[in-house]
Parts: sequence; structure tokens; C-alpha cells
Amino acid sequence: MSDFWTQLIQYTDGIETETSDIDNPEHLLSKLLTHAEHERELLEAKFNPISIATKENLSIVSQLHNGITMTKKLLEQHEQLRIQECKLAIELKSRENEAELIAQDFRTTVKRLKNTARIIDYLHCLETLLTYRLTELVHDTSTEHLRAYSTNLALYWYEELKTAIESRMENVLKLIEFPYIRKMPPNVVIELFDINRDILKQELAYALKLRLPNNVKHDDVQSRLRFIGWKPIPLFIHMLLKGFITRFNFHFYGQQKTNDRRKPEWYLNQIITWILDHDDFLTKQLQPLIDEFSDVSPINVKVEFIRGLIELIIVKIDSQITSILSDTTLFTHYIEEILIFSQRLFEKDIDYPQDLPSCMNLLCDEIVFEKWFQVEQDGLYSIESISFTG
Repeated sequence: MSDFWTQLIQYTDGIETETSDIDNPEHLLSKLLTHAEHERELLEAKFNPISIATKENLSIVSQLHNGITMTKKLLEQHEQLRIQECKLAIELKSRENEAELIAQDFRTTVKRLKNTARIIDYLHCLETLLTYRLTELVHDTSTEHLRAYSTNLALYWYEELKTAIESRMENVLKLIEFPYIRKMPPNVVIELFDINRDILKQELAYALKLRLPNNVKHDDVQSRLRFIGWKPIPLFIHMLLKGFITRFNFHFYGQQKTNDRRKPEWYLNQIITWILDHDDFLTKQLQPLIDEFSDVSPINVKVEFIRGLIELIIVKIDSQITSILSDTTLFTHYIEEILIFSQRLFEKDIDYPQDLPSCMNLLCDEIVFEKWFQVEQDGLYSIESISFTG
């Protein structure tokens, strides 16, 4: 304890020595406190690890920490803005795609309108040609080039109109799901026909009006295969037969197994099947519709349909006639199948007129008939041996 007091006395003596106005107690006390604070700071700086500089450093760290926190918040805001930007970009792209689709639909519609306008112009042109019969007017002229020009002009517009009408007719036939290759309930066939009846009637009207002048002949690769009394197939029947022709050519030409020249009964029976499967449609739906066109000559739709299918057979057999004639066994088989097929056409459920040309006319061809006569003379074949029953 004595040491403490001794140090205190020494401490105050030192202050008194440094202070001139010792008689002023207040000033002395102020000096004493100031000196004590200075000593305290020295001791604190010496023994306390957290110095003033350290406090300043802590202040800087705090500021850095605040800066980092604010930077993180800014980065989060930036990420949110980036996400919003991506969403807006995707939505903008979607809108662009929608706009492109609308533009495509618009262009398609405009194209269809232009095609329709062209067809109308074609029909007006055809009507003018038919009204004034320009090709007939110049038919008897001595000017050869004028005759050729009028004929080529008529053929050109005929082909243009036929192509346009065929395309439109094909779309209508798709709507009624024709041809009826797969079995469909009769009520479904009737319903589809009734729904699209007016559209079909309009296309039929175009097809029935489209015909060449009498003095203009259309080149036909099958014309040489037609016989005396064989009239051209109506245009709308050709359009109906398009699907059948495609299927016939697929199955009975090329590398298909069904294309077997030893089996003509395969395609002959297929023709019979198509006739029977479409009988109701031809006679009960399409025939009454055709009868409504009073400005055209009467047309038996079923008979014309059968004639078109017979043409397929005639062309098919003609393409194989050379190999058929060189094989007597095969030739006699063809004779038998053609006779059975022709007899089947005349039965009541098909009722093809016997006075119209048919496949029987093939057998009357000079070369075929001579071969047939020779085979009969040689006793290799006799018509009496054929069974016309199912």
C-alpha cells in the first residue's frame, strides 16, 4: 500500500513540476486528467490487441462487407432482369412464329384465290369458245396455220381446264372417301355423300361442260385399242377411276407378286369386285345427281364406270398379247377367263349391256381369232369345255 502512495506522490510531483500555475486547482486537475488519459491510451495501445489502427481496419472491413452485400443484391437483381429478358425473348419468338404462320396461311389463301380466279377466267374463255365456236368457224378455211392455231388453242385450254378440274374433283372425292376400297357401312357412305353433295355437283357441272369441239380430236394412247362403237369415256368417269387405275397399276404391273401373267383371273375378279362394291353409290347416289343436269345427254353412270374398268383390262392384255400368243396353254387359259368374265358382266347384278363392246372384242382381233381358230382345229381347246358357273 505504501508503494502505491509513494508512486502517486511521485506522479503528482511530476505534474506539479510540469504545471506552472500550481495554485490553480482546477487547471491542475485538468492537467492531471489529461495526463492520465494519455497514460491510459499508452497502456491500452501496449496491452490491448485491438488498437486504434485495428479499429480503423475493422471500419474498412465493415464497409467492404456492406459493399459485398449490396453487390450480391445487385447481382440478384441483374439475374432477375436477365430471366425476364429471356422470357420476353421467348415470348417474342413465339409471337414471331405465330405471325409467320398467319402470314403463311394468308399467302396460301391468296394463292387459292388466285387459282380460283384463273379457273373462272378459264371457264369464261371456254364459254366464249363454245359460244362462238371459233374452231368450227375456221375449220373450213383454206388458211392452214389459222386452223392449226385454233386447234392447238382449244387443246391447250382443254388440258389446262382438265388439270384444274381434276385437282378439285380429287379433293371432293377425298371428302366422301371415294373409292370405297375398304368396306364402309352404307349409312356412312350416304351421310358423307349428302354432306358434300352440293360441292360434288358443282365440280361435276364443270367436268360435264368441258368438252372439245367436234372437229378437234384429242390424242389418246389407248385409242388404237378401242373397237368399232367404243365411245370415249366421259371426263368425270375418268376422274372417278383415277384411284382404281393407281391400284390396278400397282398390283398388276411391275414386280408385284399379283402381276402373274399366268393368272389373268386375279385382275378380272378384282374388276368384278370393284363393280359390285360401288354399285349402290353409282346407281343410288351419283346417278340421280347426274340426272339433274338436263342440259347434257343422258349418261348411265354405272355402265360408263364399267367401260372405264374394261379399258384397264384391254390395255393390260394388249401389253402381254405377244407372250400369250406364243404359249398355247396360256392362250387357251386367257380365252377361258375372258369368256367367263364377259359372261359375268351380263348377269343381273351387274347387267352390262350385251350390245356394247367389251373384252370379247379382243377375241375378235384378227391375229387372236386366227390363233383361237387354229387351236380349236388342232383339237387342243373347245369352247364347250368352259364352265360358266361360279
